[in-house]
Amino acid sequence: MARILVASTGMLSSVFVAAEFGRRLVRDGHEALLVTTENHGDRVREFGLAFRAMPKVPITPLACPLEGLGKNPFVRTPARRRQRLEETAAMLGAAEFGAMLDEISPDLAVIDFELHGPIIAALGRGQRTALLHCFFSTMVGPRNPPLGSFTVPGSEPEGAPEPVMNEWSDLLRWKRRQEIVGALRHWGGDIPSALGHLARKHRVARDMFVRRRWQYPWGYRLPCLMTSPAELDFPGEGDDDVRYIGPMIAGTRPEGVSRADVPGILGSEAAANGKPVVLASFGTVNSPPPAFLEALWAAFEARPDRVLIHVVPPKADAPRRSPPDNVTVVDWLDQPAALERASLMINHGGVGSVREAAHRGVPQIVVAADMMDRPGGAARVLSHGLGARLAGRETAEQISGTIDAVLADEGIAAACARMSEASQSYAARRVAERAVRQLLDEERT
Repeated sequence: MARILVASTGMLSSVFVAAEFGRRLVRDGHEALLVTTENHGDRVREFGLAFRAMPKVPITPLACPLEGLGKNPFVRTPARRRQRLEETAAMLGAAEFGAMLDEISPDLAVIDFELHGPIIAALGRGQRTALLHCFFSTMVGPRNPPLGSFTVPGSEPEGAPEPVMNEWSDLLRWKRRQEIVGALRHWGGDIPSALGHLARKHRVARDMFVRRRWQYPWGYRLPCLMTSPAELDFPGEGDDDVRYIGPMIAGTRPEGVSRADVPGILGSEAAANGKPVVLASFGTVNSPPPAFLEALWAAFEARPDRVLIHVVPPKADAPRRSPPDNVTVVDWLDQPAALERASLMINHGGVGSVREAAHRGVPQIVVAADMMDRPGGAARVLSHGLGARLAGRETAEQISGTIDAVLADEGIAAACARMSEASQSYAARRVAERAVRQLLDEERT
């Protein structure tokens, strides 16, 4: 039995992935401790895991967590920059996480790839470390467009290798410009500069950082556990130690049962009457524009479907009209449980939703905004023949027509069945457990 520390960001989807990963480690005979922000303590314990709180750290490296300096050039002294570097670095969780490592002495630390401060703290201590990668592939490759791109590999002309690599070149140049501009503008208050400062303090070798990545500002030369099936992803390239361990999808999410009665809403009555059961879920970050929700409701008002829609009220303006009788709107649901009953999923292209629908073999209609990982999720759905994409400006008639087309497409149904079989095979083959045991058996580098 090994002592394994799993560290997650405070993003809800990432916490669920880490919790299911930790639960599988415990079942495999290990001692697993999940470290994340305080607000997720009860949720982690519901998974039967030990929990330790860590401070909330910025995971948006483009942000500047310190106050601006104003326009006075005389405050931009070397001493002031060093002070701001220290203040920013102190917000990144390296000191707290390092103290935790010193106290616990885990045999292995598995850290979310967005937790840069904890990763640097682990590297500086020579801690055996792997990355927990909750997104799709972010590695450069001619058949792997940047995760923020709608490009489908192989599509002409934009999906050919040369245009794909041109997208990567543009992105990598943009990243470098952002680093330079941020360093000058914020004078030590920018996160990339603070991470570089941390790395020097911890004596982390520069060759441990890999800039040729979608994520900002960089990745790390460490074993990477990808929590998606390889069959759903696009291939990257290079010498990365990437290990696809399959999706970490919990059988149930306890909190959701009390917040939305999924069996009651999407029960057997609709299925018995031959009515499609549709789940529309738009993630935990934000919701689609009210105009699209109104068009969606108008589409379902004229259809026999039984519909469950998940939106996030605090960040969504209320549509002017109420949902029709066959549509139930909730602010929380147990999404894996809902997918077990769904004939179709309409989602925002987020990696969690795309991955969970693919795992259950549910066809998808993706309404993805041009932000974060969502274009890449939409591209994978289209590339693997798992559904269709909407722009979010369609009329009720166009939405309804797309629903009919996807539900009637035998090719989509067959592709979804194949993807589901491939995805579910990872748990049956215990791929994640074997990958962790292999990491524990390897010599420290």
